[in-house]
Amino acid sequence: MNRARALTVAFAVASAAVAVTAPTGAGPMGGIEAGLAGTDGEIIEDLERVEEELLETTLGLGQDISETSSSIEASEDLLVRGQIELELLADDKLAVLAEREAPAAARDALVLFRYTRGDPRLESFLADLIAGQSEIGPAIERTLYTVLIDDALDEVQGVDDRVRAIDEAREATIDRIQEAIDDLPGLREEYDAALDRLEATTAELLEVQAQIAWEQSAGNRARLTGRPDGSNNERPALAIKIDNVSPARPQVGINQADIVFEEVVEGQLTRLVAVFHSNGSDPVGPIRSVRTSDLLILGNMNSPLFGNSGGNANVMTALRESSLVDVGAIATRSPYFRQSGRPAPSNLFSNTSQLRAAGEGSPAAPPPQLFRFRRPGNPLPETAAPSEGVSIAFGATNVSYRWDDESQGWSRTQDGQAHLDGAGVAVSPTNVIVQFVGYRPSRADARSPEAEVLGRGDVWVFTEGHVIEGRWSRDDLEDVTTYEDGEGDPIELAPGTTWIELAPEDSAALR
Repeated sequence: MNRARALTVAFAVASAAVAVTAPTGAGPMGGIEAGLAGTDGEIIEDLERVEEELLETTLGLGQDISETSSSIEASEDLLVRGQIELELLADDKLAVLAEREAPAAARDALVLFRYTRGDPRLESFLADLIAGQSEIGPAIERTLYTVLIDDALDEVQGVDDRVRAIDEAREATIDRIQEAIDDLPGLREEYDAALDRLEATTAELLEVQAQIAWEQSAGNRARLTGRPDGSNNERPALAIKIDNVSPARPQVGINQADIVFEEVVEGQLTRLVAVFHSNGSDPVGPIRSVRTSDLLILGNMNSPLFGNSGGNANVMTALRESSLVDVGAIATRSPYFRQSGRPAPSNLFSNTSQLRAAGEGSPAAPPPQLFRFRRPGNPLPETAAPSEGVSIAFGATNVSYRWDDESQGWSRTQDGQAHLDGAGVAVSPTNVIVQFVGYRPSRADARSPEAEVLGRGDVWVFTEGHVIEGRWSRDDLEDVTTYEDGEGDPIELAPGTTWIELAPEDSAALR
C-alpha cells in the first residue's frame, strides 16, 4: 500500500470537506457540463446538489479504503506472524523428536527419575533393594523395570501425539498463510481501484466547488473581459471609432479597451471600434467618423456611448435613429482636441473620462455579457486545435496574429510590422475572434461597405494557443452574437481582452 498516496488523497478529501462549508468554491470545469441551463441561482443550486453527492461519494470511498487497508494490513501481519509460528512449531517438533530418540538407558533413567520424583520413600526403598541384593530383589527390580518401561512407552506415545499436534498446527498455519497470499492481490487491487475512484471523485468535487465560486462571483467579474474586478459593471460601455491607417499609428488607448472590432471601410482599409467598460484611457485616439457598420456592431450593447468625429448627413441621421448615445465631436465638442505632431485628420483625440461625463443623464445602460468565459485552469474543449495564429487579407490592410507564450496573448502585426500602441506596448489580445461576414454597400452611403453581422456564418476563435472552428449567429440587432463549436457547444474565451475581426469570406488563413 502506498502510504504517501493514501495520505495525499486523505488530505484532499479533508480539504474538500472543509471547502463545502465555505461560502465560495470555483468555476466552470472539464468534468461538469458547462452548458447548465437556468438562472444563475438555479445553476448554483444544481451545482450544490452535485457537490453534496460527490462529497458523500468521497466519504464512502474513504471508508471503503480504510476497511480494505485494515484487511491488507491484517493479511500482511498474518504472513509475518505465520512464518514465526512455523519456525516455533519446527523448533518444538525437533525438541520432541530429540527427546524420543534419546538412548534407551538415558530414557529409562529419565522415566525412573520421573517415576520416583517427589516420593522419597520409594526412592529409599529402591536404593536399599538394589544395594542389598536380596533374593526377591531381582524379581522386584524386573517388575519395577517393566512398569518403568511401560511408562516410558507411554511417554513415547505421548511424544508421537505431540508431534502430530504440532504437524496439524503447522498445516493449519500454512493454510492460513496461503489464504492470506491468495487474498492479498485482490485486496490490493480493490484498494488501488478505490483510491483511483477517490482521487477522481475528489478532483471532480473540487471542480464543482470551483464552478460554484465562479458562478457566485459572476457579479464581481468584469462583464466584457471576465476578469475579477467588476467594480465598473454598472456603467455603460463607451465605444470609440479609432483610425487605423499608417499616419494614425501608433494609436493611444487600444490596449486599454475590453473589446476591439476591426471592420472594412472604403478602399479596403480598416478602422477599429474600441469598446471601453472595465477600463478607460486618457487620452484616446485618433478618433474618426461613423459608418453604418458601427450601428450594427454596437446595437446589442444597451445604448452604449459612442465617441466619433462625425459623418455625412445620412450616416448621422442613422446614428440619431439608432440606440447608440452620440457623444461625438459634432454632438459635444468640448471633450475633443487636436494633438500636435500628427497629420490631420488623424490627430483628433479625447479622454474616456470626459466622454463618459458628456453622456451622463443619457439612456445609456450597462452592456450585457457578450461572451462566455472559461474559468482559469479549465481544459480547452476537444474541438480546440493547437494553432500558431492567423493571417487576414482585408485588401489594402493585411493583419496577422501569432500566439506568444510569454505574454499569453496573440501578438498582432499589421502590414508586416508589429502593432504597438502609443506607449510602445505590443497589441497582444487574450482572444481573437475571426468572424467571417459579408459586406454590402451601406444604405446611408453607397460608397461605404457595411458589415453583415446579422445572420449566421463561420468563425475561428483563437484562445490559449489554440483555434476552435465553429459558427456564429445573431438573429436580431439587440441579440448577443453566439459562438458555437462544431459540436454545437458554446465556445468559451479565456478571461481578458478580445479583438473581433469582421473578415470578408475567404480572406483568412491559419498559420
